[in-house]
Amino acid sequence: SHPELVLRDGIKFKNKDVADVSCVLKNVDEMADLMRQLLSSSPAQSAAGVPCLPASRRKVGMLLRSLKGLWPTCLALAATVGGISSPPPQRSIPLEVTSDEENFTFTPCVNDDAVMKAAKHLQKAIIDAKLDRCWALPPLLNGKDIINVTGCKRGPDVGKWMNEAVGWVLDNPEGDVASLEVHLKNLATKNSTESR
Repeated sequence: SHPELVLRDGIKFKNKDVADVSCVLKNVDEMADLMRQLLSSSPAQSAAGVPCLPASRRKVGMLLRSLKGLWPTCLALAATVGGISSPPPQRSIPLEVTSDEENFTFTPCVNDDAVMKAAKHLQKAIIDAKLDRCWALPPLLNGKDIINVTGCKRGPDVGKWMNEAVGWVLDNPEGDVASLEVHLKNLATKNSTESR
């Protein structure tokens, strides 16, 4: 991508920094979509007063898995660049982001309550849903298990099934190996009957 080329060759950033910036830029629109969903409706809360996610656990979790520890930066950028309104605003919303290993906070330099509430609501919803470190969760099944359960062939198919397994775990945080195997077997059976 152009930003990657400029950062690596023009500014001479370290490769890891280039990869991090590219990852954030690649995912900022999806993060902005989550914030847009929050702004288009009043943020929902559970009976216990915990903020609800604006999309499925799977969708949010897969986004966070692609960003890993960069998700707070991506959330701040989504709010800052104003990528959450249609059409894009005439100005951006500068934020001061304070971060350490476990925590981060947003401090608006300009008062835009709706955007800041959406960003903070999304941040709290992610943390309360225990998705803030979802990329570090070990898989319930390895590739060999996936092949045995689904009957798929080695290679790219295993990766597709692994992604399905990860998505299932995100949707079913209390799920166990046996339930995941049943889900994958049912899906494999359904896929094999549809392909006939």
